[in-house]
Amino acid sequence: MNRTSISPGSSVLLLCATLLIAGFPAVGQAVGQQSTGAKSSGPQPVGSGTQSWSGTLFDTTNTACAGETKGASPADTCPVTVCTTSFGIRLPDGKLYKFDEGGNSKAASALQKSKKGSKQVFSYWQSGKATKPITAHVTGSMTSDILNLETVRIE
Repeated sequence: MNRTSISPGSSVLLLCATLLIAGFPAVGQAVGQQSTGAKSSGPQPVGSGTQSWSGTLFDTTNTACAGETKGASPADTCPVTVCTTSFGIRLPDGKLYKFDEGGNSKAASALQKSKKGSKQVFSYWQSGKATKPITAHVTGSMTSDILNLETVRIE
């Protein structure tokens, strides 16, 4: 019987490949969630109700990405991948905010459903190079420095 061994690094790659095939099709439908239409230049104080923000998505747990990702995510951050489970957003004013647990699930789902977003993530996974940022429009409220998201739309 011939057995193939899988190194620890390969198992992560295999997991990401499985996630890619199962949940990140290169072709998909744009996410159909509607926003409230309210625009904000930045997060509002706690208790201010639902607001909306637009910016660049990034992986909040990965900080060791290489130079081939320059321009695809804010400085000192890494772009989202098929394995990203903790998302954040960089607003045009440069502020970085993390998503709450429910927001992370919504961001992953929106990314999977977005034709443009899933193509960019697939391309990054396939080539190891990410050159374009993935932008999103989110709605929700702020608690401390965490965005409690209601909707996520990949732009």
